Amino acid sequence: MHFGGVRQTPHRLAACLCDGKDPVVSRALIPAQAQQAPVLKACCSLDNRLWRKPQPGSNNEGWIGPVYAEVAQEVLVHLAHARHGPPDQPLEYAEHLTPPSICLFQRSGHSIVAASFALDARWGRGETARAFAWNQGRAGRVLGDLVGDALMARIGYHCSHEQFPPSELLQLIQAAEAAGFDAAMSSDHFRPWGPAQGQSGYAWSFLGAALQATRLPLGVISAPGYRYHPAILAQAAATLAEMYPGRLWLCLGSGQRLNEDLTGVAWPEKGERNARLRECADAIRALLRGERVSHYGRVTLVDCELYTLPKTPPLLLGAAVSEASAEFVGGWADGLLTVSGKPEQVRRVVEAFRRGGGEGKPLYMQVGLNWASSEDEALWGAHEQWRYNVLGGEVNWELRSPADFDTATRHVKPEDMRGSLLISADLNQHVEWLREYIALGFEELQLHQVDRNQHAFIEAFGAKVLPQLRI
Repeated sequence: MHFGGVRQTPHRLAACLCDGKDPVVSRALIPAQAQQAPVLKACCSLDNRLWRKPQPGSNNEGWIGPVYAEVAQEVLVHLAHARHGPPDQPLEYAEHLTPPSICLFQRSGHSIVAASFALDARWGRGETARAFAWNQGRAGRVLGDLVGDALMARIGYHCSHEQFPPSELLQLIQAAEAAGFDAAMSSDHFRPWGPAQGQSGYAWSFLGAALQATRLPLGVISAPGYRYHPAILAQAAATLAEMYPGRLWLCLGSGQRLNEDLTGVAWPEKGERNARLRECADAIRALLRGERVSHYGRVTLVDCELYTLPKTPPLLLGAAVSEASAEFVGGWADGLLTVSGKPEQVRRVVEAFRRGGGEGKPLYMQVGLNWASSEDEALWGAHEQWRYNVLGGEVNWELRSPADFDTATRHVKPEDMRGSLLISADLNQHVEWLREYIALGFEELQLHQVDRNQHAFIEAFGAKVLPQLRI
């Protein structure tokens, strides 16, 4: 979570508006180390009356007190600016919110502490934070976006460059934003997985266009140390993070031969790839901090320094599919990006990440799924477009060309796809699957609809799936 460009981990706080007539949250419920969180400081800097002194004879020490409408509006604009850039019409954020006040609450695991408050006369006492966050109308949508990642997972739209030209992906991400998706993510390929996909636009060109064309936060997964020198990858991320503060995350992975051996570098085994990844990750992080870096190892950097830096570096996630990789990235990444699978297997990956040093760090997931109007269509579409990714083990990282993947998967049948993807024509079934991942603690789910029926998917999930994940 970012407020003012600063991540909130492990104690994530959110700012909300409430009725303001009565105290609603006890300061004692918020850990001492979290009371200095930037969002709290931001509120206090706007109004020193945020914390009300205990009344004589009262045992409710440190209740949050009222903040007037103008101050609440300033706080909303401050938070919205940090998340999305300058709002077009700041007053719109507070048009339904009189008389408001600011309250803070803590999310502990999946329990909301003291999450009972009202918005105005139309809302009764005892409404939950979830209902509050997703009040009907634009103001409610904006508030929901500000607090949504403390209440529920953000649901993103995955942009698959292997399958669609970037001009079409730009239209799709705009459609996803209009349909209510909270975020987006981009793949980064030089070649598609298989001949049936047939595309591979340059992700970093697309990211700039997508960040300009929408207000969504975006992420991308790239593999440094091969076709991307770590200094160039750091420069690309720094440039976008400076232009669009708080809206970019970068995930670093060990890569696939399909995309990375085009420079002629011998493709190493997994242990060596991990060692190269760690060197690159350390170099990228140092560069994003503004340091001058010289490094002579598996990769070489000589007097590298970034002259254009964002105020706050982007989140650096680590990509992991296996437990071993998750434990490895837990030691250096700001968070985990993994893929969907059976909940018990995903749980083990999360535990390994935390065991390796990822305790309290955010969890992100790319969810491979397919939906169509009938079960047969859903299975056929998944097979036609995504059978190349069912091989498992190390095979996906070792094959060199789309033709190799086509040959390796020639015996894969449509019914085999259910072991690798969430496939159903039933939208309620997709809701249940996604809820299982949210229950494991994932803050962001990036939905990858693998078939080509993207507009139908966006419309159906925007209308029938996303609302059910927000109640």
